[in-house]
Amino acid sequence: MYLRMSHSPTAEPVPSSPVTIGGAERLRTIASGGCAAAFASIFRYAVALARHSTPKRCVVFVLRAMIYFRATIRWIRFLEYYGVKYGLGAPPLDVVRKSLSTHLVHGASPDRTIALLRNHLFVAEAYFGQDLRRALWNGDTVAIARIEGKRAVYRVDLCRADCAGARHEGELTVAISDGTLPRPLFRVTFTLYRSGRGRSTVVIGGLQGSGLDDAKAAMVAATRDLGGLRPKDALLLVLKGLAARMGAQELYAVSNATHVINRRRQRRRLLKLADYDSYWQDRGGHEGAPFGYVLPIGDLHLATPAANRREAVKRRFAEIGFHLA
Repeated sequence: MYLRMSHSPTAEPVPSSPVTIGGAERLRTIASGGCAAAFASIFRYAVALARHSTPKRCVVFVLRAMIYFRATIRWIRFLEYYGVKYGLGAPPLDVVRKSLSTHLVHGASPDRTIALLRNHLFVAEAYFGQDLRRALWNGDTVAIARIEGKRAVYRVDLCRADCAGARHEGELTVAISDGTLPRPLFRVTFTLYRSGRGRSTVVIGGLQGSGLDDAKAAMVAATRDLGGLRPKDALLLVLKGLAARMGAQELYAVSNATHVINRRRQRRRLLKLADYDSYWQDRGGHEGAPFGYVLPIGDLHLATPAANRREAVKRRFAEIGFHLA
């Protein structure tokens, strides 16, 4: 039913406080060097972006690096250290050029963004297998499940968020497709997170439909084919299963007020069609720190027989997330 990636139960534990910049930030990253070395590092990645990406991305990266110089250098050195330590190789350019002032939650400082990004990578190291982490690091799309319906076969994929056009909303994107559209039926972007209390879970930063003219008909057909379960809800169950596997009892989500699009101009904000607050409330969530909403995971009934087809489908999607870690 699904592809299980390798996972070592003896993976190195997550540091006790990966969310704090300070002692953990020293992590013996690539030697700090001096100001000249820092500028040389930025120049090296700018040249790589000019060669392998677009001039605009190169210019934006340089400008951001000059504005947030210290944060950019900390982020680059950490990525280089992480790639070497865990055998993943050189940092991907799209990860290096990540916007540290607009990521996951509106109003986060570059320091907090770096803390959240580091947090995500350390939680991934603890729960994801080496093969999966290397594939995501390299920008691959990983097929994690195939669900057969009466009408179609639905594929669930996982990739880096920047590879799915959602680089500001989180670190990973899970998507569901039925093969009838050139884009996925629905995508949910999320970040792995460990709180100061040592509990790992998931933070949802973005919801995105296909945006195509005939998407509504495809969504209705998929919902009927999945026993009445909407693709959006199916992906939420995948993330609940993942969070449950990490021992969480709740997951977090951004609200209308904390979504990163609020940093954009009014014209761009109008493009956000989803009402996050209403959706979370309909799914039993309530307002709460640290990201806007808290959603209970509840009983996913993974160990009990399904009473009907809809419950069986819900269980299968929850299992996808549960066996991902």
